[in-house]
Amino acid sequence: MSYSGASGCEQSFSRLRDERWFDAHEEWEIPWKTMHGHVRWFWQAMIQLSVGAYHHSRGNRTGCRNLWHKARRRCRQVRDCPDLAHA
Repeated sequence: MSYSGASGCEQSFSRLRDERWFDAHEEWEIPWKTMHGHVRWFWQAMIQLSVGAYHHSRGNRTGCRNLWHKARRRCRQVRDCPDLAHA
């Protein structure tokens, strides 16, 4: 899989709509590794939500719950980021 800007993002969301949770996560990890700050936190939350959905689809409630709790914490970090107060 390769990731290329907006088209890669659109492709990843298409994978989510098709319930291909793990594939979406794999694509998002490529650019996520080079991101910083609140942008990185946001995409980390998206990755965690996606993998959590994958665990849910496989009957792993504990894995799902753990990742969704982590994603919620990341989302709060993004929400509370002072750099975004005036965005």
